Amino acid sequence: MNQRVTQFIAILLLAVAAIWIALPSSENLSFFGLGNRDISTRLGLDLVGGVQALLEADLPSETEIPSTSMETARTIIESRANGLLGVGEASVQIAGDRRIVVELPGATDPEAALNVLGETGQLEFVDMGQISAAESIALEGVTIATDYPVVPDTNTPVYHTIMTGERLAEVGVQRGELNKYIVAFELDSEGADIFADYTQNNLGSYLAIVLDKT
Repeated sequence: MNQRVTQFIAILLLAVAAIWIALPSSENLSFFGLGNRDISTRLGLDLVGGVQALLEADLPSETEIPSTSMETARTIIESRANGLLGVGEASVQIAGDRRIVVELPGATDPEAALNVLGETGQLEFVDMGQISAAESIALEGVTIATDYPVVPDTNTPVYHTIMTGERLAEVGVQRGELNKYIVAFELDSEGADIFADYTQNNLGSYLAIVLDKT
């Protein structure tokens, strides 16, 4: 008898839980004090259509790409997809060690979507101030707010952009120490003056080079 009662109570609890999940918008429905629950369904490309893209790092096949670099690229692409394309539920995932799979449910213009995903990012030289080494490491891959082109309305710290990629005269990929690839760049005359002035007057400060605020 006790076993039957226990089974009945278990079934009853499961039924109540199922009703609670099925009616997430009910204002007065509560399950063991958990209150309302918003359970939404994310529809994939097979149901709503959209665009799927496979992006691959344009580097020699023998080049080893750090996982942190791939994660930074993934974050930038996800930000573009959700912000510039207006796709609120974009799926951006790393595939292997040099590819990123992007799914844009509901996107109707494949050419426009690919143009946004593949366009050149906005490069900024940002004064991070006198933060600690630990803080600088913690900010790697994190989207920050800067005062370029305008000061944003945000409660987060806003950093000063001293110049943008427009001041770059030349950029290239070279092999550095330990035969690893590095990015080498040269500034134009105005950029060189800005860089010299900053380094002379901001000893101990960090100057970050960020792409699309990341």
